[in-house]
Amino acid sequence: MSIQLSICICTRNRPEDLEKALLSIEQSTIPAFEVIVSDDSTDLRTKDMVASSFPQTVFIEGPRKGLGPNRNHVLQRATGTHLLFMDDDMELGTECIARLDRRLEQVEASRRDKVILTGIEYGRSNDKVYPKDQSFLGFQTKLYDRSEGLNTLVMGSAIFPCELFQTVRFDEQLVYGYDEVDFSTRAVNSGYEIILCEQAFIKHNSSPVNRDYYKPVIEASRFYVTFKRYTYTEKLPVKGWMFLSLACCHLLLSDLKHKGLPGLKDARRTMGTSLTYIRNYRQTEAGH
Repeated sequence: MSIQLSICICTRNRPEDLEKALLSIEQSTIPAFEVIVSDDSTDLRTKDMVASSFPQTVFIEGPRKGLGPNRNHVLQRATGTHLLFMDDDMELGTECIARLDRRLEQVEASRRDKVILTGIEYGRSNDKVYPKDQSFLGFQTKLYDRSEGLNTLVMGSAIFPCELFQTVRFDEQLVYGYDEVDFSTRAVNSGYEIILCEQAFIKHNSSPVNRDYYKPVIEASRFYVTFKRYTYTEKLPVKGWMFLSLACCHLLLSDLKHKGLPGLKDARRTMGTSLTYIRNYRQTEAGH
């Protein structure tokens, strides 16, 4: 084994799902170097379950500010050469670590430190999920050509060299949604290469828990992440503002069509949240 893999799981109120995730890690043909759980839960069920059933797992209290802050929080405790971020409703394939390790060994030594490997995921109906790029409006629907370099990945089956996090961190405004697009596109812009390893996979059970909690911010995350990508990562500000204008029109018409007049209120809330994200970013990160 050429890597020491830290598996990081950020969780919130899903102890039953988390238990399945941790059991799947124990069944791996190659053990993880360490497993870290960062808990944003509103009760003690998760903490008690980890302490009683998985005492070897490192448990830390999360910042309770959303997924982006929690992922950055768990970085403080990770000590492996590489990191993998599993969702708490995922199960690791038994050969996933072994296959990622073998694929990394096949990469030229001179490139290896700048390589991110991504596997695939199987959904609840056993459908395969591959990395997809964003359409102009930011939806992850664009299939890659085999000759194309990847800008995105499947977060739960991707491994990152630890040095990457010295220059690229997760955006702490992102409570949920499109965080993997934001992170991966900035990593590629910083000189890292994403390579697909189709043989490595995770199973994503897509727990319904927390969906209502996260639902209000998903569309705002798409607006913010896509605008940020075009305007700041790709340095195409005209494209960024064109996107934002068209995306707002598209959202208004879509919500009006599917929800009637109440949909206009939802669209206004989404646009307001995304503009707050954009304003905050421009005042802080973009000004550095």
